[in-house]
Amino acid sequence: FRDRQLFAACKDMLHQPKDTRWRTLLNHVLNESSISQRPRKGCTSNLPGTTPVCRKQKVMLLHFSKASGSAVCRLAQAAGCTTWASDGNCGRRQREYADGPWWIPVSHAQSAWERSRFAYPDAIARMGSGRSNCSERLARAPQFHAVESTLPGGVPCPGFFTLAMLRPPLERMVSHSFELARWGLVRPRKQGFCSNYSHMRRLAPAVYDNYYHRVLLGERVLGLPPGAITSAHLAEAKRVLSSLQLVLLSNDASTPATLQRATGIANFTACRDTTRPAPCAMSDEDSERARRDNAHDLALYAYAERLAAQHVAKWGAGMG
Repeated sequence: FRDRQLFAACKDMLHQPKDTRWRTLLNHVLNESSISQRPRKGCTSNLPGTTPVCRKQKVMLLHFSKASGSAVCRLAQAAGCTTWASDGNCGRRQREYADGPWWIPVSHAQSAWERSRFAYPDAIARMGSGRSNCSERLARAPQFHAVESTLPGGVPCPGFFTLAMLRPPLERMVSHSFELARWGLVRPRKQGFCSNYSHMRRLAPAVYDNYYHRVLLGERVLGLPPGAITSAHLAEAKRVLSSLQLVLLSNDASTPATLQRATGIANFTACRDTTRPAPCAMSDEDSERARRDNAHDLALYAYAERLAAQHVAKWGAGMG
């Protein structure tokens, strides 16, 4: 069975960009069901005398793509938290979890690799099919795992220490444009990416239409068509976000110290990717449309700023 899996992986690699093929082979060679305790190179662990929260309580990171979730994952690994062995972002992609990134509808994927790595079902009813529920996750997940697709059922799982990082919505969107292009998901390439908002919105509607709402509110909201997010969803998203134990802003100067006090995981800046892509800007017309299309995400981020300030003050005062 493992040989057939490896053969299928090698066959599928032919449809991938050359610079990503080795990643797929590695993921299939490694035992996907194992749990890793090995720290990643290049990141420092928790400070002496501190105990990571994962040693006392399992942690679930709600990983908003391009908002430093990968850095938090690497720091958790470096601090000694167990994570899924072969998934670099701490989110397990297999069907029973389906926690990897959901960036494009499955009908937009052009290979089995794209379907398995980045796509979500076109039918909302199929999105939650087979995903582990909260009690199963609490029993089976490692000490630290991330959800990058959408929060299962749109409800934070009890029993976990839950946290999320956010960054300004339009800034995050432009960064996500580069990420889609990096993985070869922008077609045709001559369309450009961050300079062609209309094309990117058609290609990856969940990414370009109130993305924070879609990740927070679960399968029933992630698959809604563009323009379907309402003020009622905004009120619901605020309630879900406020129920997390820790909400921080990835670009805020107070985040590293607060993350350390709240989770025992230190040196946030050590694991962040400091490389920056070439400047890229949407036209004034596209920028205005993006602000209009993502008005609910902009309002939710303003709420997250206030919430994060409260959490910074709480943990700064030494409260748990």
